[in-house]
Amino acid sequence: MPAGLDTAGYRTRAFTPTRFIKDGHRIDLGGGSLTVLHVPGHTPDAIALFDEAAGLLFTGDTFYEGTIWLYVPETDLAAFAASVGRLAALVPRLEKLHPAHNVAVSAPVRLLQLELAIGEVHSGRAKGVDNAEGQITFSFGAFSILTSKAALAGASGDAGRGGSGLDR
Repeated sequence: MPAGLDTAGYRTRAFTPTRFIKDGHRIDLGGGSLTVLHVPGHTPDAIALFDEAAGLLFTGDTFYEGTIWLYVPETDLAAFAASVGRLAALVPRLEKLHPAHNVAVSAPVRLLQLELAIGEVHSGRAKGVDNAEGQITFSFGAFSILTSKAALAGASGDAGRGGSGLDR
């Protein structure tokens, strides 16, 4: 931590939402807009943001280059596969992907690659590497998928938890 940072005294200020957004909600940027796409799977509350005019997709945690975490209790692999399919259908209209982690820009073709990859994982055709914590990593070049034996078996946790993926 930086010198002088008082972590014991740090607080996030409480807030009250003025409204809730849903799939299809449009965010007016004043000269442009983003469409909210509900893409559950990584977590039940996951979203992506689509700037149709510019051909940009902000993928959130649904796609990023590196290891995509799909092992937390609220992960749903079937929902993730459906969400990836929904985003992959946008590829002909996309110029760039803007993932939440690791790189600022990715090629839209990565969504097509992820769609194939999650299909291989979900069907059991992909071979992964187990670790001591019951997790399995499936590597696909620019990205990999880290999931759990429980998620592969269709186990689900508390979908109401939401989460950052930081707890196991």
